Amino acid sequence: TLFRSLSASAVKFNLGDDPALAQVHIDNLTAWRELLPADCRLLCECHPGTILEEPERAAKILAPLQDIEIIVHAFSGDDDTVLQRWLEAFGPAVTHIHGVLKDRSHVPGRIDILRSAGFSGTCSIEFCEGVAQPPEDMSRLLATAADDLHYLRKELA
Repeated sequence: TLFRSLSASAVKFNLGDDPALAQVHIDNLTAWRELLPADCRLLCECHPGTILEEPERAAKILAPLQDIEIIVHAFSGDDDTVLQRWLEAFGPAVTHIHGVLKDRSHVPGRIDILRSAGFSGTCSIEFCEGVAQPPEDMSRLLATAADDLHYLRKELA
């Protein structure tokens, strides 16, 4: 398969917005899992605009899939309880953070929440300041993303 030829170690996915298709998505993911190398991680990005928007509902929908890992947007929004709900719903299955660091004031407290939950996963910068703000300056975007990543790594150390 394509994943084997690329030696992909992980595949990120998310689902659509139609609740009536939840079982179709689960069936497709189950079949898809069979096509992937056994050591290829399936990372679900659960976020607004999908049927996996709410942690408790996402946990029910994804329950039939035993080896799914969860990506959370740990630093978005003003409410710490959203991150706590994701961690309560999925526990150690939360293995990756997408960092969107538009407001760094939330970062130290959210890292405390992650540490308290035993998080030891990975992180990446998903978006940075300047994305989708014309005219996008690639050198500025790269510098901002690098600065965000440096900051996040320092805070997570």
